[in-house]
Amino acid sequence: MSRTAVLIEDDDEAVLFTSRRLREQGFSPVVFGDAESASAGISKIEDMIDLVVIDRRLPVHASAEPDDSVGDALLNELLDWLPDVSFVVFSGHTGFHHLQFATRDRGVIRLPGREAALDRVYVFDKDQAPEFNSCIQKIRTVLDDIDAIDVSGVSSSGLVGQSTRRLLREVARHFDGSMISATALRGGLTGASVYGCQIENASGLSSAGVVVKMSTSTKPSSNGGLHTILPAASIAAPIAVVEGFAAGRRAKVMQVAGAEAQSLFAMIKDSPPVAAGQVNSLRRIVKGNVRGGIRTLTLEELAAPLAGWELMEGNASDYAIELPPRSWQSRTSVGAQHGDLHPGNILVVNGNPVLIDFDSETSASQLLDPLVLLLSGLFHPDSPLRGDPWPSPDQCVSFYEPEFFAGSSSPEWFRACLDWVVSAQSGEREMWTLVLAYCLRQLKYKNIREDRVMRSRAVLLARRASKELLQA
Repeated sequence: MSRTAVLIEDDDEAVLFTSRRLREQGFSPVVFGDAESASAGISKIEDMIDLVVIDRRLPVHASAEPDDSVGDALLNELLDWLPDVSFVVFSGHTGFHHLQFATRDRGVIRLPGREAALDRVYVFDKDQAPEFNSCIQKIRTVLDDIDAIDVSGVSSSGLVGQSTRRLLREVARHFDGSMISATALRGGLTGASVYGCQIENASGLSSAGVVVKMSTSTKPSSNGGLHTILPAASIAAPIAVVEGFAAGRRAKVMQVAGAEAQSLFAMIKDSPPVAAGQVNSLRRIVKGNVRGGIRTLTLEELAAPLAGWELMEGNASDYAIELPPRSWQSRTSVGAQHGDLHPGNILVVNGNPVLIDFDSETSASQLLDPLVLLLSGLFHPDSPLRGDPWPSPDQCVSFYEPEFFAGSSSPEWFRACLDWVVSAQSGEREMWTLVLAYCLRQLKYKNIREDRVMRSRAVLLARRASKELLQA
């Protein structure tokens, strides 16, 4: 299996020598001769990058004189761009201070199933050919071990497909598996990013059944919050994070009690009464376990878990939406919230709702989660209702009123969500502030801005919320 290595070197003889060594170890080199071409060209590489070899002394562009500072600056830049790839830096005169610069605080690449880790940066003099060969052989061996694991259920098409398969293999390795079978739990316009996975060992026996969510977030898991308050049967407990050599993506592994898991997104159009029942069940679970405290917040503080006030001001200005003063106050009940409770983060396992993905956990208005659940049915890229002709522009203006539901293909679902919203809200100012913040936040997303219908719905709902706030 050929793997992509980026080689940044301006000396033709060195290019020939290093390229030959890389090919001998199974890497296909993509060569750049200066810093500018490397910066511009690396982002256009369509395959995963597994290794970067960079000469310290480089020209900025083809006609410039090489300089050590150029290679140092490029190294800093590329380490940020490629956070899970090992780098080899060649220098003709590496000294102590350069070695400190190149390696200090660069971290390591930790891989599942190994006690040892790969360094982010290796530094060699140009005459250290044996040491260079040993280094890239070590990296190749790690990649061989990962890619030896069989994976099914995920296409290898494109960078996302390649990195997803690599991460699933690393998940299998974490559980001492030799095969992993993945089933997409979400679908829609953006493609699946959550999988139900069954892992088998070399003897063909099941070694794990987990839910895996692909992510680019580096936010560490919180030690407290909603996932520590709800009953264990109602959450997919996070048990591992795997990463490395996967285009900067990572896989968050969660354990659920039950072999069959289905995303609630798959139910809200095909089985609206069942989806509504799941909402009601989740509402009872939350009510029975989450306690809130009455507080008075400014509108800016109330909206903060959804959108900063500066973002709201910018998007409101772009679409001629008037905002109330950020210093206005609202009564609210504050408690532990999921923070991103769209239907894709709710699995149905053994007939019961199970929450996943607690990256956005927060302490906020207890209206936050039910309102996000309601509105994400309209706006989330994975929602099967997103392409429906409902709601019309007139119905958007009538949001929160009975006529809003006329013509919906899933009225039971939306009524269940709305009932939760009504029971959770402390007042209309609180509710309309969160509607305004959610809809203005949607306008920052490309998939909303470039879709005329979705953009119009977000603007109309935001205007309705603004009008209600200013008239209250």
